[in-house]
Amino acid sequence: MQINTLFGGRFMQNNREEFNVIFKGSIESIDSEILIANLVTTSHIIQDINKEIGGKEIEISIKSFAPGSFEMAYIIAHATLVSGLFSVIAGTNIQTLRMILDLLGDILKLKKLLGGKKPIDSTDRGEKIQLKNSRGNIIIVDKRSYSIYSQSPSVNEDIIRGFKNLEKNEGITGYHIIKKDGGVIFIAEREEFKGLCAPNEFIEENKKIKIIDNAKLSIFKIVFERGYKWTFIYDGQKINAHISDEDFYKTLDLYEFKDGDYFDATLKITQVYDPKYQTYINSDYEVTKINQHIKVLRDQRLPLN
Repeated sequence: MQINTLFGGRFMQNNREEFNVIFKGSIESIDSEILIANLVTTSHIIQDINKEIGGKEIEISIKSFAPGSFEMAYIIAHATLVSGLFSVIAGTNIQTLRMILDLLGDILKLKKLLGGKKPIDSTDRGEKIQLKNSRGNIIIVDKRSYSIYSQSPSVNEDIIRGFKNLEKNEGITGYHIIKKDGGVIFIAEREEFKGLCAPNEFIEENKKIKIIDNAKLSIFKIVFERGYKWTFIYDGQKINAHISDEDFYKTLDLYEFKDGDYFDATLKITQVYDPKYQTYINSDYEVTKINQHIKVLRDQRLPLN
């Protein structure tokens, strides 16, 4: 199965980058949850890379399916809203889009080479860095790629989540990302998925977990598809969290929600130490158990004085 993916503007063909994502194997179809999760995690990684390099806001949309095929397309554009219309895209944006593709490839290659482990040796090469793994294999990547790989919990979590989902479908024997001109961005075969799913030692050593047993999560945004995050109000702030409680999804169709409803739930908060601010910062939220769905009083009337 092949997914055509486009980076660039809505109107200008020369201001976008294209690449294909290919799920290798003898498969005529792919599980919808695996496909959706792959789209979500890939989009998250691209957005995070763009933030790390200080890029302009990126818009990501997906083109409609072509009849009788599995081809899909991301459209990712830099644009500024002017009088209700998208302005002409600056020529330099194409360089940013190409950079994002290069960094995406570097980060995935790093994860594949290191398998979550730290490199045993590193050599500064100006704007690039040379790294060696425990087997003596060497890779040279952009320093920004290494910085994102070693410091971004969200990118690492999305990589792990994405390849864990690919592992679920035994018919998928490889995952290839290829440029439109045939240049290789990244290739991983099935036997390499396990290393791509491994936790990153850089992130793990600066991470701690908090478990809140009876968290009150006011429901702000409902998302019925797995792989997406719900939005809640918790402790006075808006948070986005995956729900990993399988029992909850089995009965989700029976739920009815109204404004003001909340969950009594077990909340897992991942915190990562930020040396710049010398403190732990919440980086990820996961609802591991829905204890109870608390409904607001229906048709409640306020008493008159």
